[in-house]
Parts: sequence; C-alpha cells; structure tokens
Amino acid sequence: MEQEALTFIPLDKTVYIAQDKKNILIKTTQKEFKTKLPLSWVSVQCQIDPLIWKINPNLFINSIHIKSITPAKNNKYDCLMMNNENIKLNTSEFRKIKHIIDTVL
Repeated sequence: MEQEALTFIPLDKTVYIAQDKKNILIKTTQKEFKTKLPLSWVSVQCQIDPLIWKINPNLFINSIHIKSITPAKNNKYDCLMMNNENIKLNTSEFRKIKHIIDTVL
C-alpha cells in the first residue's frame, strides 16, 4: 500500500504565492520554495484566510505583507511588500485590490 502525504502552507508567514509554467513559488517570511502541488490545492488552503487575496488565477498576496502600492510606468503598479520585494501589477490587478479594500473597509 502506497503512503500519501499532504503538504500544508504556513499561511501566517506567506508573503505571496505565484505560479509559473510548471511550479508554484511560495515566498514566506523565512524562505522561498517551489512545489509541484496543484494550484487548486493551494487555492483551497488560501480560501480559509481572508487576508490572502487571489489577485489573478496565478497570484495570491497576503495583504498584511503589503507595504505600499504606487503607480509605475505603462499602466502598471508597484506592489512593495514588507520584505522589500516588488510585485508588478497590471491595472486590473490593482483595481481588484482596491475593490477588496473598499469593500472590506
């Protein structure tokens, strides 16, 4: 009988989660790791935490780790995280964040 393993993401320490072509990148306050977990499994875990926002189908951001969002060139926005990492957002991603903030606050 084959043993199965479940992997859980430390959501309280998660800064963001992004999917590239083959892997999911999980950036936490302590380390960065890649996994081949299905994005659907990651998404289910993120749904239990209202502070983790699904910005687009391939990007989840933990709102408590956002330092600032400022306009950049070419209708882009710089989302500066508390760890000083910058995530580029397009206009629709910025509007989604703004909508979440306007709805919650």
